[in-house]
Amino acid sequence: MYNPKKISVDDSFNLYVDFENGEKRKVNLKSFIDGKSKVKEDLNLCKQAFIEDGIISWPNGISIDPEHVYNDGEIITNIEVASSFVSKIDNHYKGI
Repeated sequence: MYNPKKISVDDSFNLYVDFENGEKRKVNLKSFIDGKSKVKEDLNLCKQAFIEDGIISWPNGISIDPEHVYNDGEIITNIEVASSFVSKIDNHYKGI
């Protein structure tokens, strides 16, 4: 149930997790990770998140149990995902 199949991080330190059951969750890593961590301060490092043995991890050894993201994260609907995608495209073309 808590198995993440895809993860991504945006420029606002939001972690998006697609779970195997088809549900999606979002957490802001700046408030979600306890204590002081480079993951909360370094966007490049933050975006290096990967899934290892069902756990969300970073190269510096920080990890998050996906159960916490599933239970405490904001539920993301397909409409919100599509809206975010369209917004990114709009912003891209505004700069051209």
